[in-house]
Amino acid sequence: MSWLRNLFGKKNEPTPEQLVAYARDRSADLGSRDDAVLALSDFDLPEVEAALVQMAGDSSEEEMLVDQAGHALWIIWDRQKKIPNQEVIAKMHPSARKFFSQ
Repeated sequence: MSWLRNLFGKKNEPTPEQLVAYARDRSADLGSRDDAVLALSDFDLPEVEAALVQMAGDSSEEEMLVDQAGHALWIIWDRQKKIPNQEVIAKMHPSARKFFSQ
């Protein structure tokens, strides 16, 4: 995540809160937002999961980010051995939902 550190102009890695804020910033560079969404998959935090679930279901968001949010959630939940709630999955955009197809 060193490029993200450079983006935030700090010596430390960005916090999950900074990554969520950047991922949601529609005025920011799309590619960097996409990278921030994937970087969120490193964190097992309820607020990260909530932000990714929201993004995965946002039909007004760029499809690339919706897809990446679904991918990030899959990474987190797979690592946690968590069985995703099917109601949550059903509310996701198809681009995000595809990661949970059986």
